[in-house]
Amino acid sequence: QTDGSEVIINTDAGINIVEFGFLPFATLKECEENMKIIMAEFLEVAATQNATLIAYGIQPKTPYFYPDLKSEKIWYRGFTRFPALASGHSMFHNIAANQPCIDVTYEELLPAVNTLNAIAGVTIGLFANSGWGEWKSQDHHEMREYRWSKWMESPAEHQKLSGLPTRPFTSLRDYVAYNWDIRLPASHRGKTMHVIDPAPLINDYMHAKEWQAFDVGSSEPSVIQPSIEDANLSNMYIWIQARAKYYFRDDAPFEDFLLAYDSGDVEFDEFAREHLKTLYVEVRNVACQPWAHIMTAPAFFLGLIENLEAAEKVVKGKPWKYWVDLRQQAITNSLGVADIPIIAQELVEISEQGLKQRGLGEEKYIQVLFDRIDKRESPALAARRLADEFGPDALIKDTRIKL
Repeated sequence: QTDGSEVIINTDAGINIVEFGFLPFATLKECEENMKIIMAEFLEVAATQNATLIAYGIQPKTPYFYPDLKSEKIWYRGFTRFPALASGHSMFHNIAANQPCIDVTYEELLPAVNTLNAIAGVTIGLFANSGWGEWKSQDHHEMREYRWSKWMESPAEHQKLSGLPTRPFTSLRDYVAYNWDIRLPASHRGKTMHVIDPAPLINDYMHAKEWQAFDVGSSEPSVIQPSIEDANLSNMYIWIQARAKYYFRDDAPFEDFLLAYDSGDVEFDEFAREHLKTLYVEVRNVACQPWAHIMTAPAFFLGLIENLEAAEKVVKGKPWKYWVDLRQQAITNSLGVADIPIIAQELVEISEQGLKQRGLGEEKYIQVLFDRIDKRESPALAARRLADEFGPDALIKDTRIKL
């Protein structure tokens, strides 16, 4: 941008998918304005190639199972040593998402992560948007989450990488321990990454002095030493419904970090409070949204975090397994699940109160959610109704982004 800030645009693992990593701002209005400037510039360039963008969760034409339809991205080379991950990765080639990220305080982190994970079923109910695609009505309203579940169901050690944890987290250290109980796909260094074979658990990797590895960028053997950079980047390797993104300062002593981690919750909390530079929550279960309501999901989550105690009370009113089961039902039936409209109404009202407390009029962004609840119609069902009645071309025309 003209101010020197960078906005990352890539294809991730998709075909005909464009991923924008927009910059953070203090208000939803600023986020929206900046986003539209960048996308308008992108669409101007895309038009020279006779291309455009549609705001929809699943691309209508491209079946996910075509093995040749894959875009290269260097960090996915880390998956090649995990056959189940590598073979299933093509399931996401035509799936687009809307993944809001919201800064939180240290005190807000655990309640926010646990709450936004628990309400995953309600979130999917409100925002599911892949009910029609690949030239047919889909079997599930939220195909992205369905494919995540299928991708991670085998082997068993992969199941904790996505979906919902089996219990709420008790501390940041507890979250990190959960994160570190998976195998390390790669260690990032600059623009390249180093893989270790066989892949160690992240916890084991962090506690060793050095590792023999392989630089997948230069295609040469390498030696790497664990560092605070690994502590920061290892959190990208779990994809649960709402994940903590934590970044310690580059000068944070790695030995002290490990000592604090090994000592327990109190010591790790003290280290984190002193050395964290960035802390936010990323919500990962929202499909790419209708363009007219592109800011609705981030507004909904922002409002809940602004009114976190009330949202947390809703979650604690039911056992954790209830929320796990509700997510599974929502993937297939979104707002058609009997309990979801009732809970959604309560949570949207809580979010509305939180946004009103900010005094910026941001509650306007979530008014459409009341309409969805009243009609029992998620974006997935609206898209299915349009495509079934008027055909896929009408759906493409309706979802095209115009700026």
